[in-house]
Formats: sequence, structure tokens, C-alpha cells
Amino acid sequence: MLIYNRSKGTAGNESSQAGGFMAEEKKAFDQIKYQNEFNKNRYDRITVLVPKGKKSEWTELAKSEGMSLTAWIVKKVENQ
Repeated sequence: MLIYNRSKGTAGNESSQAGGFMAEEKKAFDQIKYQNEFNKNRYDRITVLVPKGKKSEWTELAKSEGMSLTAWIVKKVENQ
């Protein structure tokens, strides 16, 4: 059987293709999956419910100190 290799623009028989197209496919790097695994292995997740408007207020306070909301909250909790 003749198989055309699109990525190389060549043709060959089935045995010369090392299993056809499947052997030459590469998995794309999944950035989201990588970041989720990284975070899962290094951090604990805590959910905090606050009254409406507090998140916006705290976000602005964090920005004024040049910090992310998470870093700002951690700083405030650890300094208590």
C-alpha cells in the first residue's frame, strides 16, 4: 500500500512508514494542563467568600501596593 506523508511531502510503502501517520504525530504542548499540574503539586487551594464589593476593594488595595490580590491577602493573613 502506498502512503503519502503530508509533513514530508513524500510517498512510501506501509512498512517504510513505521506504522503510517500515527508514528510521526507529535502531541502538542498543553500549557493549561502544565500550569494546572504545576499549581496542584506546589500550592493548596483555599476558597474565601466575602461580601459583594470586597473583592474589587481588595484588588484595588493590592494594586496600589504593587501586588496581586492573592499575594496581598497572604501578606495580610501572615502579618496577623
